[in-house]
Amino acid sequence: EIKTEGGPINVEGVIATKPDKREVTVRNEKVAVTSFDLSDETGKIRVSLWRKLADIAKDFNVGTKIEIKNAYVKKGFGDQLELTSRSATSIEVLPKSETA
Repeated sequence: EIKTEGGPINVEGVIATKPDKREVTVRNEKVAVTSFDLSDETGKIRVSLWRKLADIAKDFNVGTKIEIKNAYVKKGFGDQLELTSRSATSIEVLPKSETA
């Protein structure tokens, strides 16, 4: 249900695509970023996690339920909204719900 840029926000969802880790150069520094799609009953959003969080997220499996805290929403490619991490962002793996 994310409609606008900004944050910080907390989101819960299930990893819908295999996390893809790569290195990019930002301000002359090589930085790790891991990207994947996160979905819930309201839709799907692209997530990019940077630096330490990229190393954590690269090993997540499709179907893993997570909560991302203190993330920010920005416009990405094609004007699509996406979620991105900053220094205060954290990730928690949640137990699978028995009622799902």
